[in-house]
Amino acid sequence: QDAKKVICLTNDYAKLINAKYSVLEKNIIVIPNGVENKFFIDKHISVKEEYNILFVGRLVAQKNLLRLIEIASLLKKRQIIFYIIGDGEKRKEIEELIKKKKLMNFILLGTKKGKELIDYYKNADVFILTSDYEGMPLTILEAMATGTPIISSDIKGVREFIGSDGILIKHSLPKIFAREIIKLIEDKELRKYFSKKGRKKAEQ
Repeated sequence: QDAKKVICLTNDYAKLINAKYSVLEKNIIVIPNGVENKFFIDKHISVKEEYNILFVGRLVAQKNLLRLIEIASLLKKRQIIFYIIGDGEKRKEIEELIKKKKLMNFILLGTKKGKELIDYYKNADVFILTSDYEGMPLTILEAMATGTPIISSDIKGVREFIGSDGILIKHSLPKIFAREIIKLIEDKELRKYFSKKGRKKAEQ
């Protein structure tokens, strides 16, 4: 309340700050995240025999990787591989659950940076985010810049930014995530549509 200015990443969080702390609207500025130019690459959208679903982020409770594992288990009989980039406190628990469910389509890669990270985005057919809450994840911008279609939980911080430029899952039910993944990978033109829309949003 004593700050001359309060910077928020999204309008949703600006409203939250205003409601929670009675900060004057004129003192709140919205400045969204931006993404580095190196992420703007050309992606080839095609029909494939095997599809790659990419998650990039910390392996922490907030990201709800247990939900992502459940989604992978629903799709393990299909030619779909989940690539998980990142590390964190939930890694051991995730590894144990992968082993318990006998998942061969859920691959933990650890931390990746630079060109190696960009190559994973380039080869991804879908970017997925199963978080319970977020601010404005930079990984969403990175995925959009690389032309990777996005499927995400319909949550504050993500909802406003993705809008109609990706697929938002209400209630974050694994079966709905799985259904939308199948719909997206089976429709090349739909992937092209979200690829172009996301890229344009990242450029803004």
